[in-house]
Amino acid sequence: MTAEDSGNYQCFVQTEGGDGDASFTVVVLEQAPPYEVSILGDQVLTTTAGTETEATCIVHGARPPATLDWIIPDTLQVSLGKQVNVARDGSYVSLRNARVKPSRGDHGVSLHCQVSHPELQRVLETAVRLDVHAPPTSLEISKPSGPIIEDGNGTQKVIVFQNTLTPITCKSSGSRPEANVSWTLGPPNPPELNGTHALQAGVPAKVTCTSNNGYPAPLVHWLLGSKNVTKESTLEVTAQPGGRIGATSNLSFTPAQDDHDKAIVCVIIQPALHPTWSRNVTETLYISYSPVIIQSHIRRHITSNGSVVATFTCVSRARPPAYIFQWVYNETSLDNGTRYLIVHSSAQDDETVTSSMLIISDVQEIDNGNYECLANTDYGEGIAVINFTYSHPDPPFGFEVNQSQTTSSSLFVAWQPGFDGGSLQTFTLKYCTHDNAVKDQDCGIVSHLNTTNHQLRGLNSSTWYRLVLWAINDAGSSSTQETVASTAQHIPLETTNMAGSFIVTVGIGLLAGACFIMIPLIVAVRVFGVSCCLKKNKDEPETETPGQPIRTQREDDDELVYIDVSHENTRPPQPIRPARTEETHTVYASLDHDATSRRKEEQSIATTTTATVESQQVDDDGLVYIAISHGTSNPRKTAPIPSSGGTVYASINFNAMDRLKETDDSPTTSTMT
Repeated sequence: MTAEDSGNYQCFVQTEGGDGDASFTVVVLEQAPPYEVSILGDQVLTTTAGTETEATCIVHGARPPATLDWIIPDTLQVSLGKQVNVARDGSYVSLRNARVKPSRGDHGVSLHCQVSHPELQRVLETAVRLDVHAPPTSLEISKPSGPIIEDGNGTQKVIVFQNTLTPITCKSSGSRPEANVSWTLGPPNPPELNGTHALQAGVPAKVTCTSNNGYPAPLVHWLLGSKNVTKESTLEVTAQPGGRIGATSNLSFTPAQDDHDKAIVCVIIQPALHPTWSRNVTETLYISYSPVIIQSHIRRHITSNGSVVATFTCVSRARPPAYIFQWVYNETSLDNGTRYLIVHSSAQDDETVTSSMLIISDVQEIDNGNYECLANTDYGEGIAVINFTYSHPDPPFGFEVNQSQTTSSSLFVAWQPGFDGGSLQTFTLKYCTHDNAVKDQDCGIVSHLNTTNHQLRGLNSSTWYRLVLWAINDAGSSSTQETVASTAQHIPLETTNMAGSFIVTVGIGLLAGACFIMIPLIVAVRVFGVSCCLKKNKDEPETETPGQPIRTQREDDDELVYIDVSHENTRPPQPIRPARTEETHTVYASLDHDATSRRKEEQSIATTTTATVESQQVDDDGLVYIAISHGTSNPRKTAPIPSSGGTVYASINFNAMDRLKETDDSPTTSTMT
């Protein structure tokens, strides 16, 4: 290809089931030589004689990929890997490794990596030198002048006398680097672990830890992750030659899925030695388990030609992951065909999760029935059954709680609708306190939702809720979708002088004479409004909370007009503090005394809630202040009218309000008409 071949390529496919297309862009780049070649690690490769080690040569920036060759002396045992080329940022990174097994005599030998490329004038080269460590060729203990006894097993016993100096010399030769020589008396051999492989979740297992050639018998401790499991083990000791002791500890336990990747540690302690001698051996557990179907669902969509395509999805979690899936419809195994397409995914999510999709084109009523998804591994099988009814709606998806709109008493949930089954669908939302989710009496239900979001109000603060959502149409219900969420912490309204505190205050006049008893405000659900006169605190600057007129709605039979009051941190003049209502619903009120009286006398309104308040000190205008809260109640088929001003103060003492209208500070009074 040349640079002229660059451009956008499109592919079009036409079938009886519909049309499809795809496109991709091709950019043909010019050749470029590599700009850097190196060997991973230091220029000196430290290894041990007789041990296989690896060196990796890497080159950057070539286009097309450069060619890497290793130049290695014939004295070395070598195994060369295949070159790997990775495209990155318009060029290639190429790697090739060499595995060598040096001997004692290969110390100081260099391994060379050469790089060639059509754009290079000469071959690039780099090298690494071997630093080969080797154990001693000989270890000798000089015999003292005293008598020596052979025990017949190759062990020499030296007879020493109490309080007599007996020199014994140990000599090491031929090591690289110089050996450290130390003396120990009677430590056991390092411990060894067995039985840590082929562990399966839920299947009892036994792991053994063995330490030989010690004296006296050691102590053995076990750790599984950070948990001490020594009490689950037993210890067996046996006599060995030379008066030594062998110790074997057996740990019996049943692995769980969560034990995967945990470290199992056996610690051998010899308290008789001074200082106390201890050694440990550690291995990482690999826990296998049979497939578990963690998710199964169906999604439908309408194609451009009007036919319906159904996608059944089955998600499995297993270790090792399940790559063998089978779909069965009404006890008949399904394969790829004219209407059926089965697609499997690769492992994901820590290499345990795989999935399979069954795609059915032109779905009809005859496709109703049970669809089984089977996931198989050598450790077992996972099964899920999806019941499909064409006329039933699909479950909603994308069900989540919007955290930015969560308050101490409300949760805002949203979702995406699934296929409606060919008829009008609505949604039902069930919410329960999380710790009592199985008790229906502790749950609330909101039904006949025809939107894709809803705000739950009147909830408890700092409380976890389990939310369940499903779709309903005339044919039946979909399966459910679930999530959990918590309300925010409640912040008391009486907090003063704090940025961000919001208080709505409404002034109420005195009921009778010198009596400071507050009258209840009438809370009326489905009432069309409030008609009242607003008053702002006289002592506040007009620039902070200017009075604003409020639009009106049509009145109902009681001449009440509905408004929605906005919140600010405006407060009455000190020392008057607002009283608080005991209810959490929107307050509907009127300054039309006759209309308010009629509404109070109605006995048939089941949705009316009275907000009781405590009596407070009145100001110079004869107004007493309370704080009201807002709920979700709205008049039927009528949107709320938001106020455009700040906190409002109102009174049902009509004489006091009339006096206010006639005062000179009328610019601070807003009238809702």
